[in-house]
Amino acid sequence: MDNYWLMQVDETLTGLRIGNAQNEALFSWAQEFEDFLSDANAEISKICQNPGSGLDKKMNYQILRNLQQKGFLCRLSFRDSAGNLLFSNSPETSPDREAFKRSIARTAVERYAPERKSELPYKGNAILDRLVKMDNFLDMLTKPNLLQIVQIGEKPIVFYFKVYPDNKKLGEVASAPSGASIKGGQVAYMELQLPLKRAVVNYFRKKIAQRKTCENLGLRFFAFDIHSFSWTFSPPKYLQKELTQLALRSWITGQSQILHFMEKRASGFWISLYSPQLADYCLVAYCSDFPLTEQTEKSWKTIIIGGLATLTLLFLLGRAISENLLAPLNHLESGAQALIGQNFNFRLPDSGHNEIGMLFHAFNDMMNDTYDLELARQVQEGLIPTEFPKDDRYFIDGKILMASDLGGDCLDCFRLSDGRIFFLVGDVSGHGAASALIMAFARAITFHWSNRQQLSPAALASELDQSLRQRDSTTFLGLVSAILDPVHHFVDITVHGQIYPLHLRKNGAFNWIGGLENPPGVGRRDKNFSVKRVFLAPGDALICMTDGFVEARNSQQEQIGHDRFIQWAKNSRCENASTWLQALLKSHAQWADCHREDDLTLLIITRKEAAGA
Repeated sequence: MDNYWLMQVDETLTGLRIGNAQNEALFSWAQEFEDFLSDANAEISKICQNPGSGLDKKMNYQILRNLQQKGFLCRLSFRDSAGNLLFSNSPETSPDREAFKRSIARTAVERYAPERKSELPYKGNAILDRLVKMDNFLDMLTKPNLLQIVQIGEKPIVFYFKVYPDNKKLGEVASAPSGASIKGGQVAYMELQLPLKRAVVNYFRKKIAQRKTCENLGLRFFAFDIHSFSWTFSPPKYLQKELTQLALRSWITGQSQILHFMEKRASGFWISLYSPQLADYCLVAYCSDFPLTEQTEKSWKTIIIGGLATLTLLFLLGRAISENLLAPLNHLESGAQALIGQNFNFRLPDSGHNEIGMLFHAFNDMMNDTYDLELARQVQEGLIPTEFPKDDRYFIDGKILMASDLGGDCLDCFRLSDGRIFFLVGDVSGHGAASALIMAFARAITFHWSNRQQLSPAALASELDQSLRQRDSTTFLGLVSAILDPVHHFVDITVHGQIYPLHLRKNGAFNWIGGLENPPGVGRRDKNFSVKRVFLAPGDALICMTDGFVEARNSQQEQIGHDRFIQWAKNSRCENASTWLQALLKSHAQWADCHREDDLTLLIITRKEAAGA
């Protein structure tokens, strides 16, 4: 029995040593990510040391290929001292976004290379310049030549920028592709962006390639993505179910979780650690228990037959303990499956005040919050119109597709008491519950406005502007508000913000309606919301879409853009608005591989050719 006791002590000590080594290795992964970014700073600075004029495409794409070889499949752009775009592998298609990028570049040049301000005349937007110089944007511009993690939009990104000194300090290398000298047009500002998740995956590949050992045995590492509920670096398929449960426990509790898995093909110690700083990945480490099992086999050979009674008792006790431990794990597995299946009414049973009970209580609280979110989503779906006004002279149809459970896009269309047809397309800044509430708030204001005697789209836009300023100084609403007169065939329309309606004529000619106007909620408080009148001839169409359509990217990070959208609209043109709308949505889904990073709204109005003049 002394041998048996020594075997148990040795097994425990070996397990503790292996578990501590695995835990330290996983913690070092999270802590060394900053070192990874620091090493990358030097490589990026060396690759982008001298981009020349920024107009030599061959040189630019060579720089881009060098970055990609280092694992930085990124968005790269060069700009001159006035912020004008010289090169980008993924240029902005929205005029507003391009103006915003130009203001950021100019601000960086003024701060780090003031001697270059006079090279070119700067024609910026005064409002955007003031916005960029606020504290929250200036923080981005305090760390030149350093990779930094910033939050732009819904997802965090890794951001890097560099400001180049005077041309004379760089040397006379700036020349156009034709060989002509460039005056003041040389690169002054470089910017690099890539998603945080992609940088983390590159870091994982580098770490996995480095051999780690424990007890003279190699450690193996895997990574589980909580957001997509999938393995980025996956273990063997026959272990994925148990290891998924292990990763979920570490995510829910925020603590490392250990599993001693004793199966011949992969017997060993598994440990999982949730790392929110590494794009919310759960890291899993594995180490074989070969020394432990070898010693155990030798020890069992020395145990005499007289110990069978003791082994039987230990077996019975172990079985009882096993059942008490496996039951909570089975409950957790059922909870995970309910979460995957969106069964938010599922609750784990009360298990007392121990650690398991606290875990079950935390899970039930999470399900309560998720149920409230699902209820909010259902309420928002009820605010989206499913039927549009019918008219003998027009076809009208529209659609909203949310990027997440709650969205900030707004769509409304109904017939007024005088027979005219009102429609509204809006895009609230941001995402999530706050934007969804602003969307519902805008619908309520629209309803009260429609009951008045004198109706004007400009009056509605002004009322929305005043209401947004009273409630939230940081939220704005891109807006298209219009009234269609189906008898006289004209549309009174007001356009403000990042939404530009497309007037597509029967003969294929087109024009975008609107300009660089501040949206409701920002800019001057006394700004004038003007109304433009657009006439629709037989066969003409009016298409309104939010930026979630034209800014969608494919696997090569290319945006659809306004030019490609016009080509799609012409190729799939149909008098029936519903058929036309479905064709455009299908093209969008194929381009983005059914993935949406932003809410998408599309509204189409076509005048029937049979309706006459």
